[in-house]
Amino acid sequence: MADFMTASEYDVYFTINIEGSVYDVTGLTKQITITTAWRGAPGKLEALLVDDPYDPMTAVLEGSQVILMVNGIGYFKGYIFEIVADQLDVFKITAYDSLRFMQNTDTLWFDREKTAHEIFEQVTERAGVSSRVHTPDSTPYRPTSGRRFHNETFYNMVQEAIFNSNIEENMQYYLRDEFGTLVFTELKENLKPITIGYEELMLSYMYGRSINFDVYNSVKVTRDNADIGEMESWVVYDSGNISKWGKLHKSVAVGEDSTEEYARAKAASLLAYHNRTRRRLKSTFLGHLAIIQAGDGFIVDIPRHGIRHNIWTIRMTQQFRPSEHLCEVEAFITEDFAEGADPEALRRYVSSLPREPLL
Repeated sequence: MADFMTASEYDVYFTINIEGSVYDVTGLTKQITITTAWRGAPGKLEALLVDDPYDPMTAVLEGSQVILMVNGIGYFKGYIFEIVADQLDVFKITAYDSLRFMQNTDTLWFDREKTAHEIFEQVTERAGVSSRVHTPDSTPYRPTSGRRFHNETFYNMVQEAIFNSNIEENMQYYLRDEFGTLVFTELKENLKPITIGYEELMLSYMYGRSINFDVYNSVKVTRDNADIGEMESWVVYDSGNISKWGKLHKSVAVGEDSTEEYARAKAASLLAYHNRTRRRLKSTFLGHLAIIQAGDGFIVDIPRHGIRHNIWTIRMTQQFRPSEHLCEVEAFITEDFAEGADPEALRRYVSSLPREPLL
C-alpha cells in the first residue's frame, strides 16, 4: 500500500457518496489534485484511483458527491462530472465545487436598489446553490440603473455587480466555495497569519513585475444618448504612464440614464484602479493546511528581492500523494489591490489629469 494514501499517513479521508451510500476510498487513491482560481473558474478535484475487483463500490456514477478531509479540515466538497478509466484499471474522477453550478445560464432583471451582495443572494437562490454572505455590511454601493441579463451565466450576473462595487469602494469582493457553500467575501477576510519563505517551506519561486494583466492608463466611458441619436464619451488618461508604457486603453459603457457626473466619476475610478504596475509571484512550497484555496493570503518572505509582504493567491494547485502535500501558487503583492492608496486621494489625483473633450 506504499503507493496509496491511507488515513494513518497524514489523516487524509476521501469519500464518495454513491446513491446514498458513503464509501471511504482513501486506501485506493494514488493522488489527489485540487485546482482553484480567484475568479471565475470552479474549484476542481482530480483523483487517481485503482479499481478493487473485490469491492463493487468502485462503480462510481456521475453526480456522486466527493468529500476530502485533511486532519479534520474540510478541504473539498463537490460532485463528479467526469470518469475516465484505462487498461490497467486506474481511473480518474473529476469533480467540481458549487461554483460549477454558477455557470448555468438564465434571464433575470435587477432593479437599481440592490447591492452586490443582495444580487448574490438572489442569484444563488435562483441557481439552487447554498450560500452565505461573509461581509454583509461592506457593500454600500448600489448601481444607478437597472440591469437585464439575457441568457447570461449566474456567475457573470454577480461578477458585474462585484466589479462595480470593487471600483467604487476600492475593495476586492469575490466568490469562493467553502466546503460546499458559496461565500461572498473580501480578500482581507482570508489573510492567514503564516509566513512562507525561500528555504522555509518554499521550494522554488519566480517573481516579477507586469503591466500585461489588468493594467490600463487610458479609460473611455461611453453613454448612448437617444435624444440626440449619438453616443457620448468621456476619456481620462495618465500621460506620464502613456509615455512610459504606451497607450493601454480600456472602454466601458454605462446606462443611458446615467448622468454625466456619474460617467466622469466612473472613468476616474477605473483609471485609479487599473493604472498601476502589478507584481506577481509564482511559487512551489510544502503544503500548509491553513492555506486551502485561491484567495487565501499569507506573508511571503524572500530577502534576496527585499520582499516581505502580504500576498493573495490568484491560482492554486495542491497535490496530495502518499506522505506528500505540495502547493503551486500564482499570487499578487498586496499593494496592487488589497491595500491600495486611499480611494479619495486617488480620485483627486485622477481629477487633475488632462481629459479629452466630450465628443
